[in-house]
Amino acid sequence: TLKIVEDEYVVIINDHITPNIIISPRYRKMISRGYFDKETMAFVRDRINSAKFLIKSIFMRMRTLERVSLSIIKFQHDFFYNGSGTMQPLTYAVIAQDIGVSESTISRVVKHKYAETPYGIFAFKDFFSSTAGRDDNYDNISRQMVKSNIIRLIDTEDKNSPLSDQELVDILKSDGLNVSRRIIAKYRDELGILNSRLRKE
Repeated sequence: TLKIVEDEYVVIINDHITPNIIISPRYRKMISRGYFDKETMAFVRDRINSAKFLIKSIFMRMRTLERVSLSIIKFQHDFFYNGSGTMQPLTYAVIAQDIGVSESTISRVVKHKYAETPYGIFAFKDFFSSTAGRDDNYDNISRQMVKSNIIRLIDTEDKNSPLSDQELVDILKSDGLNVSRRIIAKYRDELGILNSRLRKE
């Protein structure tokens, strides 16, 4: 859960995805009292060390998830703090560099993870998007921003004369968003929206 507390976001990790693993006191007593022969004792010690390593690994994974979440919030500041509804282009590489881990670590940490935010539930991968185009200030614009605009324009179009992909390009350009027709067609398909000829009523 990504939640605002006193004007700052905090990350609350869901306990359901964090197994509660402890080392049985019984085995600790067995070792301290020397109940077994050396070979058995060595085996039990090895199992205890493995358990300690697993517990530490789980803790580190949850700590990394927290750091990734805070980094995402920092780079998607407008979405989280201003409620803009749009996200900036963001890659695993940016977050990896910010928190000092590898891109593969980011990929593993965010895989199949979801965040509850004040604006709904999002898959962590939804916060990442490569550049889909540029605005008039030559700043990057994200896939999510382009898709939001496609949905907005098609929802309000004249159903007797639907907007072609090129017309969508032209309208977005007049709004300050420079995107290719190929990108428009690709994202329209991903959204499950038919082409203008098939949308005509």
